[in-house]
Amino acid sequence: MKTLKIKDNQQKKEDQDLSFRIFDLTSENLNAYTVPHKKDHFCLFVIEEGTMQVSIEDKIHKLKAGKIAVIFPEQVSLVSSISVDLKGKIILFEEILFCSDILKNELSTYNVHLSTQLNCIILSAIDFQHSIGMINSIQDIYQYPSLVKKEQARFYIKILLLGLIESVHGLHPVLYQETVDKPIYIKYKKLLNIHYKQHRAVQYYAEQLMVSSKKLNSITKRHCGKQQ
Repeated sequence: MKTLKIKDNQQKKEDQDLSFRIFDLTSENLNAYTVPHKKDHFCLFVIEEGTMQVSIEDKIHKLKAGKIAVIFPEQVSLVSSISVDLKGKIILFEEILFCSDILKNELSTYNVHLSTQLNCIILSAIDFQHSIGMINSIQDIYQYPSLVKKEQARFYIKILLLGLIESVHGLHPVLYQETVDKPIYIKYKKLLNIHYKQHRAVQYYAEQLMVSSKKLNSITKRHCGKQQ
């Protein structure tokens, strides 16, 4: 399977010194994404008009106006069913740009299954328009980058991604609650992110967390809102 590399995606001379790219969401720019592939970088699809489908790992997401898809490095994906009126943006950026230490430390509570929660996001009209304004600023900088403006664009991308993380985190209010077993749930979801392809049995994760399968099931149901 082909791995798309951000360093190979250069449309102008300045790209060789940039850690990000931003393009219009057109059929031509999506051509490389229409077959299964992986990337060595983050990819955002921002839909302003029209529709398209994006398959990420084993799920198909239908994207329409107001939706944003975040594809993580090494996730298998492809796009299909592109409508003729599709309009939006593609944002690519290197993994190092968004410091992973932020999620591992200060925002560890937020780092719960993010690699799938961010695959398809729908924002409120106000939040989406705010995001579009920021994305347009990133694109302006991309066209005419300077040393200072490149740093500005990196901050804009971080702010955009943090906003998306906050939006999906709000869908899981239980994470705001300080419960005795919340650390176990968070560790379980992190392990699941890493090992879900190799290990699907609850028993494996229970052993890693040194709890019984019954207790892990109970914790998971409670934090997923399936029981009080």
